[in-house]
Amino acid sequence: EELKKVSSKYKKEIDIENVINELDKIKNYIDQDGNFKRYFITKIRNKLNEAGIKEGRDNLDKVSELVDTEEKELFRAYRIVKESGNYLLGLINDILNLSKVEAGKIEVVKSEINIYKIIDSVITNAKSYAKSKEKDSLVQLDCFVDENVPELLTMDKQKVQQILLNLFSNGIKFTEKGTVKLDVNKENGNIKFTVTDSGPGIKDEEKEKIFMEFQRIEGTEDIEGTGLGLVISKKLVKLMGGEMGFESVYGEGSVFWFELPI
Repeated sequence: EELKKVSSKYKKEIDIENVINELDKIKNYIDQDGNFKRYFITKIRNKLNEAGIKEGRDNLDKVSELVDTEEKELFRAYRIVKESGNYLLGLINDILNLSKVEAGKIEVVKSEINIYKIIDSVITNAKSYAKSKEKDSLVQLDCFVDENVPELLTMDKQKVQQILLNLFSNGIKFTEKGTVKLDVNKENGNIKFTVTDSGPGIKDEEKEKIFMEFQRIEGTEDIEGTGLGLVISKKLVKLMGGEMGFESVYGEGSVFWFELPI
């Protein structure tokens, strides 16, 4: 009886039908870039519906049958639905953010920020992310701020944090064991943020895909993500009057950086 109550609660908390309906709305909403995005949304919707979400939903439909079995089976079903739902929500948010940037509906809101507090917040969140991926003991997070960098800067706090966390998250995802490091320097009147990882690196023939919408490089198909994080980050950097780029050596790792005026 208690497990039935738990399963009922989980069904209410994760309404997969609502999430799929949201994807349908987005598919109809995004018209600016023609049929390509609509095609992408349809493919992702069908793929998720046929894979993890369908499996999880079917399991939850049979939850009453699981009451007399091992409790772990019930929570396995819940975990499948939760992970699929989280992926969908991330996908929805990324697509909406990208569309807002491209439509000029995102404003730069500058304020005086303490660079050390920003970095501390990003590192804290990155550590939590590494722990959630069971990599907290495998991937070391490091940071260095040059003494020439002013403690107080005038920047868009939310966007800087978003970009840095995206770069850290990518570094953690692609680094099996090693280091992800942030360096902050002052160069030519700009502040330069550089995130270096010791992941697999990127092949030369794959590099042109890095800042392309909905593209995944070879060998990363099984790594979670929507393929939009770097695209959004670069557009946000440009919106703030900055520049973003990367260097990578296959087999050694990657370096992603962005510069912002101060």
